[in-house]
Amino acid sequence: MLIEISIAFGMLVLGLLGVVITLIGLPGTWLYLACALTVHWLVPGDYFSWWTLGAGAVLCILAEVGEGVSGAMGAAKAGASKRALVGAAAGGLVGAIVGTILIPIPILGTLVGGAIGASVGAVTLELTKPKLLRKSESLRTIATGAALGRLLSTVIKALFAIGMVVLFTVAALVPGV
Repeated sequence: MLIEISIAFGMLVLGLLGVVITLIGLPGTWLYLACALTVHWLVPGDYFSWWTLGAGAVLCILAEVGEGVSGAMGAAKAGASKRALVGAAAGGLVGAIVGTILIPIPILGTLVGGAIGASVGAVTLELTKPKLLRKSESLRTIATGAALGRLLSTVIKALFAIGMVVLFTVAALVPGV
């Protein structure tokens, strides 16, 4: 039982690190799944079944889909064009990287940078359309929608990461699950 508790504690710590990594815009869910696979292959015993590992992989995929869809939906709900949705996605990624560098406060810099980048990207590409073809009369609405969508996408992905922490921590305590 001591081994199970040790593995569960290790997975809990690595999982919380994975959540933080996810919040700063890096692939924390995939890295955490890689940790679980490593435990499965290297530690004697059947601590994680293939069903548990498969469930972890499904959570990773759902996190990515949720992140992509919610990020774009924020701008789309505000009436942005398809090109503005692309601008929001690209701007959010670039903004998260730049924000992490310029605002050296963990997580905050990435979130603020991603939201600002999504806004700037969406508005910039929305402005490339002729004024008569724009779906929304307010670029501010599009910028706000893109920023809120980006923040929501980060929260959604972090929630999936937390779900993975629970999955693998419990599975380590109940070998073979």
